[in-house]
Amino acid sequence: MKKVAVLGNTDGGKSTLAKRLAGLTRLPLYPLDLIQYRVGGGKVPDEEYLKARADLLRQDEWVIDGYASAASAWERFAVAHTLVYIDLPLFTHYWWVTKHLLVLRRIQRVQERGRVWRGWHLRIGSRQTVLGERCAR
Repeated sequence: MKKVAVLGNTDGGKSTLAKRLAGLTRLPLYPLDLIQYRVGGGKVPDEEYLKARADLLRQDEWVIDGYASAASAWERFAVAHTLVYIDLPLFTHYWWVTKHLLVLRRIQRVQERGRVWRGWHLRIGSRQTVLGERCAR
């Protein structure tokens, strides 16, 4: 298991699983979003992305997280030794996407009011997620 492709629906836990898998196997992790998009969300030109993806697929070891496009996915599946498909109920994806959107909107409203957050705590049931730590400007 030297080349692993992790795929699944949006907000299905691909990145979390890929990070853990890369840590356990000591394989290098390559999230496709970091190859396909620039910091800030701008898309990388197609030629640059295709070259980066081809270079990545030629490497001996990797864990690749993400889907990108159907054509690139099939190329990746053809060279991968292991495919990990995360298949959760669609309601789970809808809930996680909604939760992320609500949290992001809350952070945006706080930032619009001139506050900086470095540790906002969100409690859901008995689980606690640290999203940032509040501090004054």
